[in-house]
Amino acid sequence: RRARQWCRRHSDPPGTPRPVARVKRHSDVPVVTWTLIGICFLVWVGEWLSPQVGEAVVLAPRVGFTEPWRFVTSMFGHALSIFHIGFNMYALWALGRSLEPFLGRARFLAAYLMSGLGGGALFCLMATADGGRAILPNVDDGVVGASGANLSLIHISGPPSPLYSS
Repeated sequence: RRARQWCRRHSDPPGTPRPVARVKRHSDVPVVTWTLIGICFLVWVGEWLSPQVGEAVVLAPRVGFTEPWRFVTSMFGHALSIFHIGFNMYALWALGRSLEPFLGRARFLAAYLMSGLGGGALFCLMATADGGRAILPNVDDGVVGASGANLSLIHISGPPSPLYSS
């Protein structure tokens, strides 16, 4: 193999431009985005078929800290409305097809998961015993969906704030 490379390098006529570096290009298919959409869709179908699945994926502040897996499962569960999952998956697709190639698969997945976990944690931390007179969530209110993660991805993909530019 080295002999072939040496021959190619030294067989070019003088003045022929050579590549400075090779760039490893990933596929243009946003694999992580499509995988997340598939998981969300399968969980949504499971919620339609079994009420136990729907109850298992809901994150409520009262049970969130005793059953910590709900912070993850709530990112993949959705309300049974086709509009809820449809809008969330459209937003994930629209954001993922540009952000995943830019950030890379691992960073995009980490950003999505950390955003979803952060959204769930913030929801639980804001909860009050009486619901804050209908402004804050009650400790028994539940939340599902990818909205928290999607909104964070919108923030990540947006232009930098003028406050931080010099």
